[in-house]
Amino acid sequence: MACSMQDQTRASLEPRLRGRRFTNPTKEVSMRARLTYAVAAMIAGLTFGLAFAPSVSAATLTFEDGNDWFAIQDGYEGLNWQQDGGNFNFGGSGSFGFSSKFAYLNSGDPGDTVPQPGFIGANDGQIINLSGGDFSANWANGLDLTVSAFLDGNSNGSVSINDLGYRTPQSQTFDLTGDRIEFAVSGPITLPNGSPLYDWQQYAFGMDNLNVELTSAETGGSAAIPVPATFALLGIGLFGVGIVGRRRL
Repeated sequence: MACSMQDQTRASLEPRLRGRRFTNPTKEVSMRARLTYAVAAMIAGLTFGLAFAPSVSAATLTFEDGNDWFAIQDGYEGLNWQQDGGNFNFGGSGSFGFSSKFAYLNSGDPGDTVPQPGFIGANDGQIINLSGGDFSANWANGLDLTVSAFLDGNSNGSVSINDLGYRTPQSQTFDLTGDRIEFAVSGPITLPNGSPLYDWQQYAFGMDNLNVELTSAETGGSAAIPVPATFALLGIGLFGVGIVGRRRL
């Protein structure tokens, strides 16, 4: 029995069509949309995390670029070298027991008889982490130095360095964080080489190799690190990519 032309055409096309996979155009568009949304969620997660992650600037302050015996000005190394009666100055290399340049705090003004504290402060929107440094008494033995952190006006920890020696730098580690770091000195002290010109100079101390890290912060002093939200968006994106991939297989 002769085959019709239509049957012959169908028979010739069957081998070519067998094994081909046809997709629903509407379903294909839907899958592409899901994939687009998933990738967008991943990008949003990365962008969100980078936008709110705190910027960090770490440095070891060696004071090598300062003018010997001149006051340290606000803005040096991104800090405010504010004074509460004490004046921070650059010290010359080879002086007061330091082999290189350093900074020192003269703890008062002419006429003062009691030691005055000095402090360094962060700019608005930043906090300071002080993790270490070298310290020495300029004129005395037995000098006590207390380094304190303040955050939004509240005490946030302190470390005492007792019995600093005369022109003998010693290293000290800290873990102090705040928008203001205060340096306060006290006695009793002894003067091995006689008294300096002014009474307040008896309490002067030097410091070098300060390990300082500046971190951006929200109002209130806490760093903004929305890690859970970032990971959630990334997770949604990866989950969506996985589902789309399985449906395409």
